[in-house]
Amino acid sequence: MKINDKSVLVRLSISMPGNTRKDPDITKEVTVAHHLGDKSGRWLKQLYPKEALEPLTKVSTEARHWHYEHSLPWTDEGSRILPTAHHAEYTTQMREFRQKFETLSENHFLAKLPEWEAWARQQHNGTFNPEDYLPASKLREKFGFAIEVTPVPCGEDFRVDFTADELAELRTQVDTRVTNAAEAARKDLWGRLIKPVAAMVERLKQPDATFRDSLIGNLRDIVALIPALNLTSDADLEQFRSTIQRDLAHWDPDLLREDKATRAEIAQKAETLLAKMKGYAI
Repeated sequence: MKINDKSVLVRLSISMPGNTRKDPDITKEVTVAHHLGDKSGRWLKQLYPKEALEPLTKVSTEARHWHYEHSLPWTDEGSRILPTAHHAEYTTQMREFRQKFETLSENHFLAKLPEWEAWARQQHNGTFNPEDYLPASKLREKFGFAIEVTPVPCGEDFRVDFTADELAELRTQVDTRVTNAAEAARKDLWGRLIKPVAAMVERLKQPDATFRDSLIGNLRDIVALIPALNLTSDADLEQFRSTIQRDLAHWDPDLLREDKATRAEIAQKAETLLAKMKGYAI
């Protein structure tokens, strides 16, 4: 199951300044005042108000979520598999996230630094320590948004001076790792497709159960995404995706709420498809 020529590995790295500092003086005061043990805890002071970094945290969370949704698992936690067929869309969207992150770091956080520090002086009263606060030039270095792209490894890449047997073993290990990753990516996509169908069955089978529009929206999202992420060209996955798009994903949530007969019919269709799909994600 060769994926080397139709995918790359992507690693997303996002960094921001920390918003807490240990305060040994207050920790000691609390420990002594309450007769606590040396290992009982520590006092962490908040450097900036919540709103100082909150917009940046929100963008970071959105970017990481989009990164995971639009890529596939690799054999370690840092990198993800990105099919080359999806590279252009991925790059465009991540560039938008990066630009938003960088704009917020400059125009929201750094531009208002005196305001954030004034808040800290008031909140921490006599315990405010100016040494805890870096200047804007140093804080700017702590903001980072980067995507590292590397090739998917291949056993034939080894060009080191090993014996033939050693080299063959290393190449086999690498190729096995890639094959296992491709299989894990296939199962991951099946799981992503099964999950919203299962949710649909659970909610629609209960005639009076309420549900959000996302019950159908989540199904539409994965149905639209699978063609770009179907790295192994799994024909069964594509067949079920097409069937779900035709029979389930196009329904109006409001109609399913109001029309009990249609709701029961679609619930049955979803349940039948779910039963057929479950064996594929094993």
